[in-house]
Parts: sequence; C-alpha cells; structure tokens
Amino acid sequence: MRTYRYFPPGADEQRGFVMLFFGTLLGLAAIGALLWFVVRDGGMKAGLWGAGAALLWSLGRTAWRLEKKAQRSANAEIGVGDDGLHLSDEKARGVVVPYDDLTFGVVGGRMALSWPGGKLEVGAREIEDGMDLMRAIGDKKNGTGSGGFTPPSNFIPLDSA
Repeated sequence: MRTYRYFPPGADEQRGFVMLFFGTLLGLAAIGALLWFVVRDGGMKAGLWGAGAALLWSLGRTAWRLEKKAQRSANAEIGVGDDGLHLSDEKARGVVVPYDDLTFGVVGGRMALSWPGGKLEVGAREIEDGMDLMRAIGDKKNGTGSGGFTPPSNFIPLDSA
C-alpha cells in the first residue's frame, strides 16, 4: 500500500506568523498608549478595544491554522490500498473507504473525495506526490492501467500552429 503524507508548514508560513505576532504586539502597544494617554471619549475607547480584540482574534486564528497544519502533517495520511482508500486525520483517527463507495473529482483545482459519512478536499500541493495520488485513486476506482482518471492539464502550447 502506498501512503501519501501531508506537507508540514513551510518556512514562509512560519515567518508570516512571526511577523503577524510582532505586528500584533506593536499594534496592541499603540492601542494601549492611545487608551492611556490620548483618548478620553468613551466611543473612541470602545473602538480601540474592538481593534485590539480584532488583532488578537487574527493572531489566534492564524496560530490555530498553523497548528492544525502541523498536526495534520504529523498524523494524517492517505493510503491507496487494494481494499480501499485508507484515510487518517490530524488526530490519527483512521477510516477505510471502499472504492465502490467513493465519489472522486476535481473541484476548484482541489481533489474532492466524498463517501457516505464523510468528505475530503485536498490540493495537489498540500500532499507529497499529489498528482500521483490523484492518478492512483483514479486508477483504483476506474480499473488499473490507462483507463484511470487523468487530472485536467493547464498546459498551453507555445506554437501557434
């Protein structure tokens, strides 16, 4: 059985989170200074408190997404076996989906899998050998060999003939 694993968060994503973290600290310091020294109006204070809450919400949401992606890369995987598709999530809970129950397609550039009781959408760039995974699932679902699913191509020929 061939197993495909998710990619961990990249260096750019981690760097983006660090920049957001320091930007949030700087923004909260500015809001605190304005609240303490400048603003006397109650409506303005409420607006600044709301801005501070929005900054913290943005930071928390980004941290949550980064942590979920890290957990998914550590625990989740997709296995293409003879008996079905072996799926496990970020909490390492697994399920085996027979190919007969699987509905397979591409929606918005992402592989969309659905079966009774669940669904999964994953991009080819989120998982190692994503295009190979799509071909392998298509071959298993439609029969092995050249009769399998071929993902749509965005190839544009350069010659005008």
